[in-house]
Amino acid sequence: MIWLLPIISAFLLDLSFEHFYLSFLGLFGLIPFFIFIERICFAGRDKTVLKKSFLGGWLAGFIFFALISRWLFSALPADWAGLNNIFLANLIFVSGWLMLSIFVGISFGIFGFSASLFLNYYQKSSNFLNLIIIPSIWIISEYLRAWMFSLLTWSPSASFAPHWSFGNLGYTLIDTLFIFGSRFVGLYGISFFAVFFNTALFILFFRRRSLFLSAIFVLILVPVILSPAFFAPNSFLENKEFLNIAFFQMNTKLKPMSISKIFLLWDRAESEKRNISQPDMLIFPENGYLGFIGEKEKEFIKKVFPDQNRQGLIITNRVVVEKNGLLQGQIIYRDQKGDIVDVQVKSFLIPGGEFMPSILKFFLVLTNNQAALQRFEVLRSFSNGKTFEKPVEFSLTSVGALLCSGVVSPLLYRSLAKQGAQILVNSASLGIFNNDPFLLSQLKTQARFQAIANEKPFIQSTDGGQSLFIDQNGKMIIETKPSENSILFAKVFPSKIQTFYTKFGDWPLIMAFLILLLGFKRLIYEVGPHKD
Repeated sequence: MIWLLPIISAFLLDLSFEHFYLSFLGLFGLIPFFIFIERICFAGRDKTVLKKSFLGGWLAGFIFFALISRWLFSALPADWAGLNNIFLANLIFVSGWLMLSIFVGISFGIFGFSASLFLNYYQKSSNFLNLIIIPSIWIISEYLRAWMFSLLTWSPSASFAPHWSFGNLGYTLIDTLFIFGSRFVGLYGISFFAVFFNTALFILFFRRRSLFLSAIFVLILVPVILSPAFFAPNSFLENKEFLNIAFFQMNTKLKPMSISKIFLLWDRAESEKRNISQPDMLIFPENGYLGFIGEKEKEFIKKVFPDQNRQGLIITNRVVVEKNGLLQGQIIYRDQKGDIVDVQVKSFLIPGGEFMPSILKFFLVLTNNQAALQRFEVLRSFSNGKTFEKPVEFSLTSVGALLCSGVVSPLLYRSLAKQGAQILVNSASLGIFNNDPFLLSQLKTQARFQAIANEKPFIQSTDGGQSLFIDQNGKMIIETKPSENSILFAKVFPSKIQTFYTKFGDWPLIMAFLILLLGFKRLIYEVGPHKD
């Protein structure tokens, strides 16, 4: 029965991601796993304790990631990946899902192994140290997990960096006051808070150390006390300068929308909103683009920007074929006349969607399915940009845009904000996921985090999925239905503020490494050969 405890933790943590009203489970979900470690540690201090702690952690991690990545099954690769053999296509995706869950689940095993050392040897004397060390171990394991995902999905077209943030415990606090602390400590710092709370409750109620009741009160009161600072009058709003932004919500069923249909959408918007003023900015989703300008596109641009002398910006995209046959996704910035202002290559690609990870290539070759691999290479293989995207100056502001997958990477949007972006933009295409509600919920949470942590308005224009306008405090101003085809209008206030997190990044990880080093130093001292 003891092995049910890691499984219970896995399900509790998954539920904290399922619905906003269950997000509080992120503050309690690890407690069954801590009880598991406590019980196996109580049985003795032999080598099997560490082995069982690792296996229990891995079991929890495998189940947790299998659950939160189940949206992979909403994608039907036979529809878009050139894998016409349905059995093979599903086999590849099931294999990829299992490999992902098994491999990144190891991060939970690392956490369990390390946590058992401290929860075991510091049971009586150093509960306060545990309160700091256990969350430090957790965020380091989250950071390692991002690298592990990058390693698992390696390919020449992959970005080898800790971009992947699905499953970070900090996201479960998106609807609490704690999330505003991300402006100081980032995503890993918020995960630290969540595990701190789990650890404090475990020590208080299962080890019955009343000392930690005060720690819990401090943990609760600090964000409450500081919240007026985070909700203070938005200094950049005092400027009263805003931009009229129009952006698209499309549902094209993976087929590029024709310029004629885009005309119809604009005409319908004009009929529904008769006082539409000329927008300052027009944003297209991925796949619904004005990447290549012909006469019909020029006519549309003049319709949207009738005053050709007033500065305007169009954020669009296109796909080009390189000399080596690979595809390349490009973000295109155009002015109000349709002339190109800047072109940037998409740097962060999605494994299985825009390139085939080397491990899956090996699987296809091993099973003698080179033809399927070649079809995928022709239809879906992209090359990534070798440099990260950068902001583009526009009028009196600066805009930073990423294509689709960029929303899952806190690194990329923080980089744009640090370089001076005052508005964050995402142009996405999510049609292959058939509007899976669990995926859309996680992506929405990640978008809200980007807005809050960097204190920047965030706009997402989407083909399939949901288009969003989120203010700098994470409030959802506009949220569309996935099935819509429409043009949306928003008044957006650019933000010149740079948060501490934007400037200095994930500094809590450095602190966590130092804390862990000191913890291991003390651990070695306490159990060293000089001790009786």
